[in-house]
Amino acid sequence: MNLTRRLLVLVGFCLIGDLANADNWPAWRGADGTGISRETGLPVKWSATENIRWKVLLAEPCNSTPIVWGEQVFLTQGLDKGKRRALIALDRKTGKSLWQQEVTCDIEETSHGQNPPCSASPVTDGKTVFANFASGGVLACSLDGKRLWHRDLGPVLSRWGNGGSPILYGNLVIVFHGPGTPSILYALDRDTGKTAWSSEETAINSPVFGSWSTPVVVRADNHDELVMPLPGEKIGGVGFFKGYDPTNGKSLWQIDGLGNEVYAMPILGVGGRVIVGVSGHNGPTVAIRAGGSGNVTASHRLWRTETKNPQRVGSGIIHDGHLFLADATGVLQCLKVETGEPVYQERLGGNLWGSILLADGKLYVSNLEGDTYVVRAAPKFELLATNSVGEATYSALAPAHGELFLRTHGHLYCIASMSDADSFEPVNEFPKLPADQVLGPCSAVATNSKGEIFLFHRGKHPILCMDSDGKLLRSWGDDLIDKAHGLRIDRQDNVWITDIGNHRVMKFDPSGKLLLSLGTGKAGTGTDEFDRPTDIAFGANGDVFVSDGYGNSRVLKFSSAGRLLKTWGTRGKELGDFHLPHAIIMDSKGSLLVGDRENERIQRFDAEGKALGQWTGFAPYGLAINGDGHVFVADAVAHQVLRLDAEGKVVQRIGQKGQAPGEFELPHMLTFDTAGNLFVAEVEGKRFQKFKKK
Repeated sequence: MNLTRRLLVLVGFCLIGDLANADNWPAWRGADGTGISRETGLPVKWSATENIRWKVLLAEPCNSTPIVWGEQVFLTQGLDKGKRRALIALDRKTGKSLWQQEVTCDIEETSHGQNPPCSASPVTDGKTVFANFASGGVLACSLDGKRLWHRDLGPVLSRWGNGGSPILYGNLVIVFHGPGTPSILYALDRDTGKTAWSSEETAINSPVFGSWSTPVVVRADNHDELVMPLPGEKIGGVGFFKGYDPTNGKSLWQIDGLGNEVYAMPILGVGGRVIVGVSGHNGPTVAIRAGGSGNVTASHRLWRTETKNPQRVGSGIIHDGHLFLADATGVLQCLKVETGEPVYQERLGGNLWGSILLADGKLYVSNLEGDTYVVRAAPKFELLATNSVGEATYSALAPAHGELFLRTHGHLYCIASMSDADSFEPVNEFPKLPADQVLGPCSAVATNSKGEIFLFHRGKHPILCMDSDGKLLRSWGDDLIDKAHGLRIDRQDNVWITDIGNHRVMKFDPSGKLLLSLGTGKAGTGTDEFDRPTDIAFGANGDVFVSDGYGNSRVLKFSSAGRLLKTWGTRGKELGDFHLPHAIIMDSKGSLLVGDRENERIQRFDAEGKALGQWTGFAPYGLAINGDGHVFVADAVAHQVLRLDAEGKVVQRIGQKGQAPGEFELPHMLTFDTAGNLFVAEVEGKRFQKFKKK
């Protein structure tokens, strides 16, 4: 039959609503299984610190790709080296953990070192999230984390682990339970997990060879067909595609030509006519069309590469009549999809393992080393960007809501375009202190109207005053201060500090003369006492606000002369409560911002203590506001400086954990000078850095 008359209309994974028109990414290769997104304006360039909205630490390396629905990100995660396996939900805007459901796996699965447990990605219909944990079974949860059902399908005994992700069809969850002995296609009832049908495969049951692929659903001959690539029936045999009726599992047709190992999912094009299968370990690439009955190799196999191909693990892309494939040697290849004729092959670098994403006319493909290449999706090769986060990744990118989600072996990243971000560069050979002035843990830094820099540290001469180049001008505090914490400069250039060793707040003039001391010197809960106060802020009228953080979890308001005016707050999680108010500052609109450290939020108050709202998703150790009124946060858990927008959303991340210039080890507090330069004090790093605004 003429090829042009047999259009394959893609049913994809879902039949779960009009997901292709939404901003969601509900399955590993998207709603229709093509790996093609309709998103536009996605980031093209990023790094470990550029265009990163947030990143969260992951417990163990895994290869699964996150999925996105609405305001939630879902991913599977191995724990205790696969003995426990979890389905995790995160807040899309902040990365904060929302819920986690676990299953246990008592079976000791063997696997390849590059394929740790939980390689299968979840899938959702917008009501329920489904995860395939291989020997750990199939788990279904509601979007709010309620465990709905769990189905044990038995062990998956393969030397190289598993990889097949679940797909949805009608009221069915379809899972390839393999490779290994036996390998079975299961269709489970979406509501109960009970078996609707199953099909045990005649393909080779081997601990070495098999299929790690995910099936797809297409439409051919006026009905839906489930297509699954499988290995040969014996070692050295020929692998094949197999078509099934997805409603009952009945075998419809077979097309030969694949190898004994299949890793990639069948490659589909939107509204296309061709399905492409890629074999692993030097096996052939095969293009077919669905439909027919029995063995239709002669009539339905369009082309097959006869030469050996490099190892291919990830799935490719069909776009505008061309097929794009990546391989383990770092080569991106473009072929004509209807003939297999090569168009170009270009070496990108590294081991290209992850599946390719197509969005806005661009191909995104990552290598094992953590580099993501952005290439024009066209028959003429054009490299647009090379991006690296410096962490190994075996996963594909997930696009949603204008953002990209990248899973590495260490973190989950939310990548977003932040075109208005400030640009800073670390200043080398700063500060210029005498050789005998050794810095201890640096807890705070501030600048005055003259451009002088004041550093508060836990060492000899705890208060150091320097000029703008970091040369020491004067120092004091040995006989007064026990343990440095917060330091701020008021509008008269007076220096205010909090001493968590002596439980005091002290005010000095710029020369170091003590002007005022608040607190009794002992920890307490009274109105004249503090318990390890952390920071100071100033109102426009000269009022002084103190975060009495470690022991009392409260805020105290004083007049400029030190008379107590008001106090509020207690230990708790509700709005207006605190769990270690660690930083405090007045913003340009007159709102008091309190860094509620252990509750991982910033609370906003008016000057009388009325709660106005909160921003969540970070660990606010220090707060600063630059000359443009932008709020910056020292996040000591992430070892980064964050810039927030007017809604408290992270729009810029500066630095990462490390000792090199521009990196941080527990950034504690921060400040800006009148020129917009940034200063950051590090407790663990025992230093403070200056960043020049470009």
